[in-house]
Amino acid sequence: MKMLTPGFEVRQGNAGFFVIAVLPNSPAKLGGIQLGDQLLAVDGVAVPFVGSSSNVWQHPGVHRVSLKRGTLLVQIEVRSEPFSSVLAASLEHVPWRNASMLNLEMSDMPEQAYVSGLRAVVSGSDLVIAKVVPGTPAERAGLRMGDRITCASPLDALNVASTLEGAYFRPHLNLTVKRGRFSMQASLTMMSMTELLGSAVQSPAVRALTSQTE
Repeated sequence: MKMLTPGFEVRQGNAGFFVIAVLPNSPAKLGGIQLGDQLLAVDGVAVPFVGSSSNVWQHPGVHRVSLKRGTLLVQIEVRSEPFSSVLAASLEHVPWRNASMLNLEMSDMPEQAYVSGLRAVVSGSDLVIAKVVPGTPAERAGLRMGDRITCASPLDALNVASTLEGAYFRPHLNLTVKRGRFSMQASLTMMSMTELLGSAVQSPAVRALTSQTE
């Protein structure tokens, strides 16, 4: 079953759930959802029981979205579409064209909702970091090209590598990293593609990617 999405993401704040990212050219963007909107309900189901990847979106077609924008109550109709299609349409409107910088293949997008921003190769029971994308969780965790992530076994290394490349949920990983003669702990919470691409215009990560791919 393909994951469906309207193309926006919410996060809980002190006063409710607020839109933190909207994918360019997505159903949410075209329907009028804006950053900072407070999500109240979808199809009559109140938050916190709905979210950008909640089961409520997995029914294809048009959904009624209730929002609060400042002091105004807003009703918007938004469609759910396959995640891979929404992401592909969004990438056409993002100021960088090389999706492989994030170690992603478009055909794999439905299963890779969250990314780390690093590419690693398995070496025995370790992972050797081959690339770190600027502005992504991997860089924020302090990881660098050439670092070695220590795993319990070669099988564990394969599993960690698979998770870091892309996950359907938001993993939080505590990693043991070797850098030369030194060892350190790194904490990494993966970022959704909606978060990464939704803020593309103002995102330092995307500006850095643009400068590398132009």
